Amino acid sequence: MTHQLDRLVLQVPPLSEDCPCADAYDRFAADDNLLTLAVVRDGVPVGIVDRNQLMFQLAHNFGRALYGRKAICQLMDAAPLVVDVGVSVSTLNRIIVQERPGALLKGFIITEQDRYLGVGTALSLLNLTVEHMTQRAEDLAAAQQRAQTANLAKSNFLASMSHELRTPLNAIIGFSELIARQTAGHEDTSKYREYAEDIHASGSHLLGVINDVLDVAKIEAGHTELNETRLAPQNLIERCLRMIEPRARKLEIHISASCDDALPVVLGDETKLQQVLLNLVSNAVKFTPAGGRVTIEACCGPSDDLTIAIADSGIGISTQDLERIMEPFVQVDCELNRRFDGTGLGLHLARSFMTLHGGNLKIESHVGIGTRVELSLPKERLLIQAA
Repeated sequence: MTHQLDRLVLQVPPLSEDCPCADAYDRFAADDNLLTLAVVRDGVPVGIVDRNQLMFQLAHNFGRALYGRKAICQLMDAAPLVVDVGVSVSTLNRIIVQERPGALLKGFIITEQDRYLGVGTALSLLNLTVEHMTQRAEDLAAAQQRAQTANLAKSNFLASMSHELRTPLNAIIGFSELIARQTAGHEDTSKYREYAEDIHASGSHLLGVINDVLDVAKIEAGHTELNETRLAPQNLIERCLRMIEPRARKLEIHISASCDDALPVVLGDETKLQQVLLNLVSNAVKFTPAGGRVTIEACCGPSDDLTIAIADSGIGISTQDLERIMEPFVQVDCELNRRFDGTGLGLHLARSFMTLHGGNLKIESHVGIGTRVELSLPKERLLIQAA
């Protein structure tokens, strides 16, 4: 982080070249905190006066008699350190240490476009340097924390992906070997049909995992584009129900949908919006115990946007988990999380795809009560009323 010297400037009125040394002495004597004075000619710095040196000169025997009425240019340092306000603190420190160590005692002059702006002192530079170093230490600590978090996420991801890839691959290899060896005999085709269905399901799951990972990579690389078409939101919801309902029925979860009679046509990417719905409804089923319910509602909101809400009576999500649940590879750690496998990419992808559509995804949840996820698409994407 680069600090500019504008925060270091002490806006001390300068002296003119013909100012009497006695007047400069009186200014120092009247202000114990005043350590240095700049001398300027037409607004351009030409020298600097150090408090200790001037007061010693004039306080010495016959000092005031010798110098009191003389112009300050007689006692000033005519070659002061002058720096532009745009110089960074680190650069100024380097200049003082390597080239002008005397500036630590005498101070230095700060200019803006070669015009006098103020003075700087060793004390003010020290304070800003300490602040700069403190901020840098905080930035380094935050970067280290981010690196540790990223490393943990990577480890969790690799562990999850190992399971997600090996399980369906083992199933594919195992069932295909059974078919190749004809372990059920030559006549029992029904058994081979079951094997083929298991292979198909495992392959589909594997493809889904790979597609999720590739989608995240494309999003982070900024290469994701929308294939926009006109689509009816109720068709997306009905298709999602048909795909999820068998799983919900098997788990004894009631799932239903209700849509306004005249929802508008949406201009969007049908594949990505369908994926968003499937991810969210699958999550609702995943985290709802037997006997629970999952509902999908679609309506036009008060600000003319389209809202699709997925609500469940599941275990809910804690406030702590809500803050991180949409980060990639993050999963809520609970027993129900193992009912179906997953990579922890669903919510992250859902939010990313909604953002690409100019929409939003909001989650409200209470532990032990359930979760409600609201998807909203802006009115700019809503076209004519669906027939």
